[in-house]
Amino acid sequence: MNPSKRRPIKPLSLATCLALAIGGCQASGTVSAPAPGRPAEDLPVAVEVGTAQWGQLETPRTYSGTTLADREVLLRPQVEGVVQQLTVEAGDRVTAGQVLGRLQSDLLAADLRAAQADLTSRQAERNQAEAQVRRARTQKNQAELQLRQARLDAARFAELAEAGAVAVQQAESAQTAADVAAEALRAAEEDVRIAQLAVETATARYQTQLALVRQAEERLTQTQLTSPLTGVVLERLTQVGNLARPGESLLRLGELTHLRIRVPVPEGVRQPFRFGNPVTVSLDGFPGEPLRGEVLRVPPAADPASRLIPVEIRIPNPQQRYGAGLLAKVTPVIPAGRQIAIPEAALVTNRREPSQAPRVFILQGPAEAPQVVARAVQVGEVIDGQVVITAGLAPGDRYVRRSDRPLQPGEPVRVSVLSDSP
Repeated sequence: MNPSKRRPIKPLSLATCLALAIGGCQASGTVSAPAPGRPAEDLPVAVEVGTAQWGQLETPRTYSGTTLADREVLLRPQVEGVVQQLTVEAGDRVTAGQVLGRLQSDLLAADLRAAQADLTSRQAERNQAEAQVRRARTQKNQAELQLRQARLDAARFAELAEAGAVAVQQAESAQTAADVAAEALRAAEEDVRIAQLAVETATARYQTQLALVRQAEERLTQTQLTSPLTGVVLERLTQVGNLARPGESLLRLGELTHLRIRVPVPEGVRQPFRFGNPVTVSLDGFPGEPLRGEVLRVPPAADPASRLIPVEIRIPNPQQRYGAGLLAKVTPVIPAGRQIAIPEAALVTNRREPSQAPRVFILQGPAEAPQVVARAVQVGEVIDGQVVITAGLAPGDRYVRRSDRPLQPGEPVRVSVLSDSP
């Protein structure tokens, strides 16, 4: 063709270029923009899709902490006194019930002797009151006998006076004697009642004084400082000659058959530190000796100052070879073997029913027009935003990693360009 007869090329309009670009993208099977004249909200929701596959999570991070005694006790006196004796130093092993020291007990011993003397006096008072009760009862018995005899005499003389055998005055005198005997019996009964009240009062005083004696004995025994546990003296906090007051710490004791390690961890990585999970512990003072431990406690709240969760680890220490205060490095144990892990954001949970198993949306149907279905899964460890799926997903399953808006089962979707290749 003659170059002079070629037709000039007209420039394409912006609308024409956009239409061609959209047509080219649609041909490739991936939608990137709505067709002209079609609202974006009428299109299927865009989702980012991943493919489940076997793999292994990264090696878990290592966190530092400090060893602590599994049980720690501060030995404090319950009475005031000068420290007279301390038989242990820091690092000494002790057994439960062992006497570790003494306070001066002279004043308390004097108080005990005085209380015991008062108790003897109260006992004597009670004995005297009981003797008085016995005497009053004897007098009452005599009064009863006398009244019985006086009544018999009064009845006999009344019969004789009626028969004219004795004077009427003798019968009246016998009746008067019976009335006097009855009054004497009532007085004797009152004496018995008063004597019994005296015994009750003396007994109450004796019991009160006996309690004071036992308190004095208890205070005297409290001058002995005994160990409440079997373990090690962690720290000696006083010296002989110092005045010890109730509540002041004299010794710090610890039980070291097990050790606790307090490890501060961020909120996002506490999943491997669930209760009972195994961990590996390395102590700086004992290189090359890895120890096996387990998660003992995971507080529900973080420390307000550091914003970290103080997880507690427990390790055995039967020989008490390792002490408290050592720097420890703790690594959670992740089960070996192949694992399927997906981003934690891909899990869908029901906030209204927390007990319901989490779900993952799976793609089904043709690649040109896929739909999503919800599938329940079982989850395991979570590390750095990746969660292990122990059941519910198989290698090759295509799942939704992220979506523009919440999805419903059976809803059609369009695959984002950020998705994994099928």
